[in-house]
Amino acid sequence: MSPWTIAAIAIAVVTGLAFLWLMGPKRRDTLEVGAPGPRTLEIPLQAPRPAGASDGGSVADEIDKLWTLKEEGALTAEEFEAQKARLLSGQAPTPGAAGGYQVVLIDPGENKINAIKLVRELTHGGLKETKDLVESPPQVVAEGLTQAQAEGLKAQFNAIGATVELR
Repeated sequence: MSPWTIAAIAIAVVTGLAFLWLMGPKRRDTLEVGAPGPRTLEIPLQAPRPAGASDGGSVADEIDKLWTLKEEGALTAEEFEAQKARLLSGQAPTPGAAGGYQVVLIDPGENKINAIKLVRELTHGGLKETKDLVESPPQVVAEGLTQAQAEGLKAQFNAIGATVELR
């Protein structure tokens, strides 16, 4: 190849990149989810926080959590769409429908070692963090659960003599 051909290719590449950069998304306050086209969903990153919603993350993070629950089978497609619509409109999601149950350890019981083992299995945390969590109740040990999952965990904690509360 001649030097003129290489120069022409380099100019074409730089021009193409500059064009893509200039013609990229104009709105930097939204997140596009999905393939481009009519099914693309734009999620406002700075939407007003729903009343009663957790303060840990943006609306996009909340929708991502809902998507994870849907993929795990904790939400049906209809429940996912309903909760997503509520979040995008600035309302808080319905806790029960979104698998929003929490298991709160109230008292580890007589045998703290079994409670530490069970909490460590749930949280996949280190021994020290888990021990600190169990020894300073009340603490949330699991969240984002369906009612059936929460009831199952409550039964496991009750079997080892610990007291838990479902929220």
